[in-house]
Amino acid sequence: MEEKKLTLEERIARAARSQAISPEAAARLVERFARMHTVLIFHGSADLELMYGLIGPYMDQLEDDLLHYAGFCHSINAAFADNDTLAEAAPTVRPAMGTQASNAVVLLGLMLLDHAKGRGRDKEVYHCTRMTVRQYLDALETVAFPEEEGARLRFRDWRDSFLHFYPASTPLADTLGDMLRLYIHGWKRLDSLDHILRCMEDLSRYLERGKTEALDRELRETMRQHIAEMDLTDVEVVEEEDGLEEEALEQHLDPVEYYFDLALSYSWEAMDPAGEEIKAREVREQIFLSDRDYSPQAVAQLVEQAPAPEFQALLERYISERWLVSGMSEVNQAISNLFMMCVGPYLWMKKAPQ
Repeated sequence: MEEKKLTLEERIARAARSQAISPEAAARLVERFARMHTVLIFHGSADLELMYGLIGPYMDQLEDDLLHYAGFCHSINAAFADNDTLAEAAPTVRPAMGTQASNAVVLLGLMLLDHAKGRGRDKEVYHCTRMTVRQYLDALETVAFPEEEGARLRFRDWRDSFLHFYPASTPLADTLGDMLRLYIHGWKRLDSLDHILRCMEDLSRYLERGKTEALDRELRETMRQHIAEMDLTDVEVVEEEDGLEEEALEQHLDPVEYYFDLALSYSWEAMDPAGEEIKAREVREQIFLSDRDYSPQAVAQLVEQAPAPEFQALLERYISERWLVSGMSEVNQAISNLFMMCVGPYLWMKKAPQ
């Protein structure tokens, strides 16, 4: 009997389905993923340079182990273990893994998501992320902890807790997108403070320049008087050209109002890294964490330095309403889950690339 030929749509649908038709098949997919060459994870040299800028010294320490994915995961773990970022800040307002390691985990998640959405050329990652979350986590437990009972139990505790929030039947690719969206939601709260502080700095520079220019005008007037008294006809006091700040002052009579309105104009819309319209590498360092201290004590010091009462009141709201604590909580939750799903178990796999 002649086999029926599949249409293009049917072939695409078949390719998108999970190839993990059994626990054994799922385990083989995870094993191949752990052994794959690390360079295939990156979307070109730009991603590699970006990751190297974050954890380069730890990557250099691995030598040949860096060549396969399971070995590469040790560089992120080493950066995490060496973390001393904001050690004196309260745990609720600092990246739990440190800024550099956290950004490395986010970058890794974004690269894997690009593969999962078919934006990459390597099919090992793509097929691995076609599995459901339960298939993938069960396979991870089987492959990573065949003899390590303590580590297996800790992983199982995390998995059970994770599955309370993320449906076990969801494709891993969709869950990656959900975790990154949670991270971005928390990051936006932190980034909104950075935006306000940039507006404060611009206002402070503007006001300081205004004071300086007033002194300059007074000095030039004094010089004119002295020149006139000395009857120096061949000497002229040159006026400075108006700059952008002068134009802004003419358009906005109150510079405090102008910069405060600018601070409030922060866009809360975020690019969805899992969106179908997103291209590979379109979401990267623009959502990285900064090294800023987000503790209430640090923000309280900024309140004292605010150039206007409006900014003081706005910063005090960030403290009283715990926006930064809430934002950092979501950031840490997302990064912790990404680490446990994409890095932690692979630290136990000692497989060389084939």
